[in-house]
Amino acid sequence: MAIPQNIQRSDILDVIRRIDAGTLIVPPKQCSTKYCTVYQGKHYPPKYLVREANVKPNGFPLWTHYGGDETNTFLATRGFKCTAHGGAPYCTKGAAI
Repeated sequence: MAIPQNIQRSDILDVIRRIDAGTLIVPPKQCSTKYCTVYQGKHYPPKYLVREANVKPNGFPLWTHYGGDETNTFLATRGFKCTAHGGAPYCTKGAAI
């Protein structure tokens, strides 16, 4: 399944705000392994951002998309920067760092 195009930048920012506030915890298995989305100096798992951002416009987390280029390109079209981190633990114990 392709990433729905009705996910807006504001939906992704809402997920970031919830992670930062601690009201949305990134499960350890959802932490990034190759890429990070960088926003205001913090790193977030790209696939998880898209997965959770799908809830507001479409009513459910998006579990059927792949990460990598598809997700990074999608986030770039919404003004986010994704960067390779070579497997470094940018997301540990449910916290964005």
